[in-house]
Amino acid sequence: MALFSGIAAAIGTASDAVMEWTPLVLLSLFLVSSMLLYIALPPRWNEGLFWAYTVLQTFVSLSVTVEAVHSIRPAILARRARRKAEKEGFTDLAREKDCPFFDIVVVAYLPNEADIILKQMRYIIRELRYPASRFNLMVVYNTPKPMEALEAEMQALAGRYDNVQVHKVLGSKSKCDNVNYYLKNVSSIADIVAILFGGSNGYWNASLLRSLGMDGRMLTEDIDATMRAITSGARVAYDIKIVSFETAPTTFKALLKQRLRWSQGWTQVALRHSLTAIKRGAHGAKLRSRLGMWFLLPFREMYFYLPIQLTCLLLAYVILNPPRTFADFWYGLTGYHVTNWLLAFNIISLATVSMINLRNRSPFTRPWAIILFGICCPLWFTMSSIGAVFAHFRQVAKYEKWNPTARGAPKPKVVIATPRVDAE
Repeated sequence: MALFSGIAAAIGTASDAVMEWTPLVLLSLFLVSSMLLYIALPPRWNEGLFWAYTVLQTFVSLSVTVEAVHSIRPAILARRARRKAEKEGFTDLAREKDCPFFDIVVVAYLPNEADIILKQMRYIIRELRYPASRFNLMVVYNTPKPMEALEAEMQALAGRYDNVQVHKVLGSKSKCDNVNYYLKNVSSIADIVAILFGGSNGYWNASLLRSLGMDGRMLTEDIDATMRAITSGARVAYDIKIVSFETAPTTFKALLKQRLRWSQGWTQVALRHSLTAIKRGAHGAKLRSRLGMWFLLPFREMYFYLPIQLTCLLLAYVILNPPRTFADFWYGLTGYHVTNWLLAFNIISLATVSMINLRNRSPFTRPWAIILFGICCPLWFTMSSIGAVFAHFRQVAKYEKWNPTARGAPKPKVVIATPRVDAE
């Protein structure tokens, strides 16, 4: 029996290794074959393809610039609302009985959030400017190994407040399981559920969230639930008073794992919801909403191949025609005179978006970081596109390993403006 167990374990390890490396092998073959294709094609074909890729990239730059320009007015209104709230307070919370009752659900994978979970609990309990009788703090967590001291502190903190509950979910393997545990097993009379795990903020109608649940097969179950809500006709509102910040991964490896999981999760969502989302759009939607869904889901996934192909084409050109001077490289790069104008437009678009980002940056972001990011954007988007295509190959290979995001205690003190909770 021991022999068979050892063989089974070895086969399992080998299978995991194959599953782990298959997407990387597929990505490498894709990149190499793309470059070899451009090396083999006639120069005229490559010139035409370069011009076509540049036109497509210009279209994307134009759409991003339009989106950034449209964000200016909401950003101005948000800053005004924040200044007014800091000066006058939240006047719509003056009458306690008019405040909707809601649950704040903090969903945690304890080893990763061990350094910050108590700080987040204390912040919500002590700093939230909202009637304590009108909200509950629900901490729903799982942990693969006992952490007696920390868990005891969490329970002790909950014991000191009537509106705080801590739930340990046995057998849970993900935050999705924790959310579903709350939805199915925790009794509540809340009108609104605030789940602090999908991005920075998410406020859900309680009955809607309970009817949807979370799909554990999806790597980004929060985005999947949102798309299911939108395509079912649920209304979505944006509150300009909300200002929030999120603790990022503390290491490059953790950041890479997080972004790859997000990329594959978006791919899953696009495969599942694209047709329905484009057909139905958002509540009360017309053509603009359906067009937005097309940009958000299928076009977004297809776009990632554009920077990669453009990069492979440029590398093939350099290999075939090693430039002796920068002028030689620039002439070969532009090809047609019109391409100079397209490249100039892309640079102007990038500068415009960077200036808008500078104006709307968070207090924790330095101006030089925004400028540096703008300069490095072409490289960043190329690397991000490679990561997204790698996630596509992961999906093809059915790689669905959950990689929790490692987090540490943030060094700077984070101050979050208290949002107004809207019943809508």
